[in-house]
Amino acid sequence: MCIRDSLISTLGSISSSPHTTEYLPICFEATRVPSISIYNYLARLHSYTECSDSCYILAFIYIDRVLQKNPSFSLNSKNVHRLILASMVAAIKYLDDTYLTNALYAFLGGISGAELNRLEAALLSLLRFDLYVSPQTFYQYAQEIAFTCAKLGDGRGEAESKMKPIRAVPSTGSIRTVESVGSMMEA
Repeated sequence: MCIRDSLISTLGSISSSPHTTEYLPICFEATRVPSISIYNYLARLHSYTECSDSCYILAFIYIDRVLQKNPSFSLNSKNVHRLILASMVAAIKYLDDTYLTNALYAFLGGISGAELNRLEAALLSLLRFDLYVSPQTFYQYAQEIAFTCAKLGDGRGEAESKMKPIRAVPSTGSIRTVESVGSMMEA
């Protein structure tokens, strides 16, 4: 999916570039670099959350806002996964009609429910509780992502061919539990 690939490419290049060592807030910092790549992390979230494509764009806008509003926040390989998770959860809750429980998002993200709650609160604080994105801003980011997709090619790279296509609308209208997704993951 080109939108996801574009976001992964952008976030990957940001998180691997050198930045200052000042971090705000510390709750986003993992004790070690996660072993899962950003691509696989987003793919995992996508596979089980079934969120709309618009959530990826909105999450990217939130991450961009965090970096703009908080110049001392430094995106790196120890915090990018947690920032993605918190941003995706906020975007899904804000935009989609159906969503999972925080316990399930935490399970999918490889963290505890209490930790996700702290990350979500920290993200909201970093965003100064401003989750609204005007249609014009959303369209501008969508256009920039489309431009990046065009530069990447048709969006069907080798890793892409292994992915399920992203649905624009969630396929189910119910909130799933940790147990139901756990059994789906084992299958």
